[in-house]
Amino acid sequence: MAHDGSLSLTENCVTPELLLSSRLCRYKRVRLTPLAPGITSLLPMRFVLFITATLNWLIAFASPLSADQELQPRATHQGIDQQTYDKLVLKLDYLKDALIWRKSLHWVPGLSNVGFATAHSGFMSGFNAVGKDVLGVVSWQTSQYPSYRIVLTGHSLGGAIASLGALVVKSALPQANVVLYTYGQPRVGNTNFASYLEKMIGVNNVFRVVHTTDSVPLIFLRITGYRHFGTEYWNFKDPASPATVTRCNGGEDPNCSRSQWPIHFDTHDNYFGIILPANNGFCS
Repeated sequence: MAHDGSLSLTENCVTPELLLSSRLCRYKRVRLTPLAPGITSLLPMRFVLFITATLNWLIAFASPLSADQELQPRATHQGIDQQTYDKLVLKLDYLKDALIWRKSLHWVPGLSNVGFATAHSGFMSGFNAVGKDVLGVVSWQTSQYPSYRIVLTGHSLGGAIASLGALVVKSALPQANVVLYTYGQPRVGNTNFASYLEKMIGVNNVFRVVHTTDSVPLIFLRITGYRHFGTEYWNFKDPASPATVTRCNGGEDPNCSRSQWPIHFDTHDNYFGIILPANNGFCS
């Protein structure tokens, strides 16, 4: 079974207990697949394929060594498949690397009283790789400038990791004024995670921005247990202006970005007129 000419899939699938509507399959890539403009990789890829009566589309995740590259989404469109109506099919290289697999938030050092909060294991791995160093620097800076706000921000995967960072910073520095801004961020954890973050950071200190039809915030489907936190600010029409950005009702407002079909990725890299991947020095 091949998709888009770049992936060759085996059909030795298993059905995990928690995902009875899903299948997990091993596969390997048979030729180069672009990761970004001008960048290719010979390493395997994992992807998630959603099939419905009217839509069949693919999100591919590279699996090189760094967590940043590993979790960057790509998408290609496929045809309609009436025979596989309303199925969620997950095709991954190994069960332990499942894109929707969550672990307890206790897995992030420094967090306590998390209850039943769970988060994407890949996002937590990405944060844990840098979290200790980041917290050390932020703690020192806060001691020098105690009246300053601490703003954590990120785009896409960076937004997911920033949300975990906000929790760790607030837990370590409870008196600090922590603010979180994310752009095009995917869902990070379950309902308990969303509630935990809102309680720790404060809903009024969380700004989660979605650009028009950006589908990355939708790729971890609600039926798999994922929920968005905080308040969404939806830039529903270009060009961005106060008149074209609406403050939504919570994180899962059905009248905001959730009202869009999750098939558009060309809007993911453009926020407020800035082409993010093309601005490597934007935050320097």
